Amino acid sequence: MSDGERPHSLTGWFTGVRRALKRSTHVGGAKAPVVGEGVVHPSRALRPFLAGLRNVVAPVILDLGPVIDSNIAFLGERLSCKVHIEDVFTAVDQLVRDGHESQIGTLLATRLGWGGEMFNGVLCWDLFDYLPADASAILILEIARLLRPGGLMVAVFSTARIDEPIHRKYVIVDDEHLEHRVRPAARGPRRVWLGREVQRAFAPLIVEESFLLRHRQRETVFRKPPRGRQET
Repeated sequence: MSDGERPHSLTGWFTGVRRALKRSTHVGGAKAPVVGEGVVHPSRALRPFLAGLRNVVAPVILDLGPVIDSNIAFLGERLSCKVHIEDVFTAVDQLVRDGHESQIGTLLATRLGWGGEMFNGVLCWDLFDYLPADASAILILEIARLLRPGGLMVAVFSTARIDEPIHRKYVIVDDEHLEHRVRPAARGPRRVWLGREVQRAFAPLIVEESFLLRHRQRETVFRKPPRGRQET
């Protein structure tokens, strides 16, 4: 575990700050995000995710967040990968707005219609914070189905309740920083995940690394076990 606020190198930190200032954003110490502003926070999960895929030839990545062109460009440059975007959050948010929350599980069971073991990596961002327990269980099984053996997934979990109706878009600044762009939503994150709860709920996958960050989030890197390996 780590507090996540000490970058691996001063060079990486200054790079993140320079890029943040160019965008007229506020860097990690802001008192509270304001809708429409970006806040740059350290990320501890992104570096091991990238490192785990670096030796894979032409990896395929599934991003469950919205289309962010700079993220696609960053991943393509670092990994020479193909990125599929499936904006699940927007679909979930629309169901909540329309009063059809009970249909979220059905949406997740049918939305990710690719064949099994297609992806080397999955970026979930904080999607699980917005899902009911039954829908979370469905999505976990779907991701486990879609990941290739040894594949990696990154997820971000809130460690404190947020009552405001917001969600975040995550923009990759560099290997160690993410810009959080706050946007309006039908409702805010609906649950707070405890460390042990995460480990139990995601049992089809292995918790590779987990980082508790000062900005009240936990970043976790999961790995699908290699073929033939059974976890107890």
